[in-house]
Amino acid sequence: MFYAAFIIGLVSSLHCLGMCGPLAFALPVRTTNKWNKLFKYLLYNFGRILTYASFGLVSGFVGEGFVAVGLQKVLSISAGILIIGTIIFIYNPIKIVLFNQLFNSLNQKVKAGFQKYFQKSSFTSLFILGILNGLLPCGVIYITLLSAIATGDSISGAIYMTLFGLGTMPMMLAVGLTGNLLRGKIKPVFFKIIPLIGCIVGVMLVMRGLNTKVSSNGEVRSCCHSQTCH
Repeated sequence: MFYAAFIIGLVSSLHCLGMCGPLAFALPVRTTNKWNKLFKYLLYNFGRILTYASFGLVSGFVGEGFVAVGLQKVLSISAGILIIGTIIFIYNPIKIVLFNQLFNSLNQKVKAGFQKYFQKSSFTSLFILGILNGLLPCGVIYITLLSAIATGDSISGAIYMTLFGLGTMPMMLAVGLTGNLLRGKIKPVFFKIIPLIGCIVGVMLVMRGLNTKVSSNGEVRSCCHSQTCH
């Protein structure tokens, strides 16, 4: 499932372009040296990824609890159902107003912490801004964290979210280096891909759970059509 994290990151970076693109464009880079500029944007993105990895570590740790009591199957199925349910909630036009109000409230609190570091252009400030950016409420991140829980391991959860972050990195680097030029190039139809990919991942987790059998010694095995699990 690790490859799915990177794919989700690549696809959801279209969403990042609209949500976090303006923030990346407004970063206090303040340099004309292209290599210095690139390094600062890399630090900013590494800060984001560090936050995602930390969330993934916690999510994977939660998954470990399920694995410890032999509930891998329940964990995978539950995570898949929660992902699909979250997508339906987030992208439901009836609920979207309430959801956006909650997000905007949390956004304001996090963005308040940005002001101090937007006054500086140091490497440390760019890195911390990236960490704070990773704290901004985002439905895509929440969906991905549910997948990270299904890894059933804290380290695997951290790796999963790191790969997700790396998937978002090319687009975020591009918008930082080229400004708002890319934003007008992205058609709204691309944003429909995000819930589709999320639902696919959710179905995959459910199917994996249904095809998983835990033996008496705790070993996890996957059943398939070509092999019968005993």
